[in-house]
Amino acid sequence: MPFSKVLVTQIRKVDEGSGQISAETATHEEIAGFRPNEPGPIARLVQLIDVSKAYTTGANELALDDVSLQIDSGEFAAIMGPSGSGKSTLLNLIAGLDRPSSGSVSVDGVELSGLSEAALARYRRQLVGVIFQFFNLLNTLTVLENVLIPAQLGGMKRREANARARELLDRLGLADREQEMPGKLSGGQQQRVAIARALINRPRVLLADEPTGALDSKNGEQVMDLLSQLNRAGQTILLVSHDPVLTRHYASRIISLRDGRVECDEWLRPSAGVAASAVQQAEPAGVAP
Repeated sequence: MPFSKVLVTQIRKVDEGSGQISAETATHEEIAGFRPNEPGPIARLVQLIDVSKAYTTGANELALDDVSLQIDSGEFAAIMGPSGSGKSTLLNLIAGLDRPSSGSVSVDGVELSGLSEAALARYRRQLVGVIFQFFNLLNTLTVLENVLIPAQLGGMKRREANARARELLDRLGLADREQEMPGKLSGGQQQRVAIARALINRPRVLLADEPTGALDSKNGEQVMDLLSQLNRAGQTILLVSHDPVLTRHYASRIISLRDGRVECDEWLRPSAGVAASAVQQAEPAGVAP
């Protein structure tokens, strides 16, 4: 299942199943040492070791084949490759939406395969923010209500959540649109709402799945400018893109996949966010000040 559809399905299940957004709970034992929103002592934030993922669809299909890589805190890394190369599968594994057939996936020092489903749900709420190609905003909710969804799922207090959401919308130039419905916004504005939603829980890793794919060139550049600003403030970003021009202009590293394998791992420039990430203490991620 495509990466974007998995998360949206989960949100809708919560909404339709109970009539309201509720949060799951997990004990510290289930989290196995996971402490949300605290900057880890190690620079290595995401690590995959000998990861393979096979799907059975009549015949065994190897979506990822013995992939090993690491993403350090503060990097702006891009994943590129043709359709079917394994990009979405890689994001699914890092987001804790799927488990590898073999190998190890660790984020912030925590091995994800050792977590229960409840602990994985908490991990997704606290450590990972996701930006989708087609925004995936709920059209029956206002801009502010859309941004608040992850905070409500994560159990953030209402006053704190509202203040955080309004702060993000203000910094993203949407303070005057918080009561608008998503359908009244331009594509670029809708993507900025989606970015605010992804950032509200101060994720350690921001996963951007083709964030400019549904935008025209001007709005696409504006979104990439915003992601670059976030990275310079210390936000770790893992981007999937089919646009080599934009990607090479903004990302510091390009990881190219083909047939489930890493074909090329190319460093373009030092990551501006690495130094910023190293000195952050109170808020390891968020919008650029």
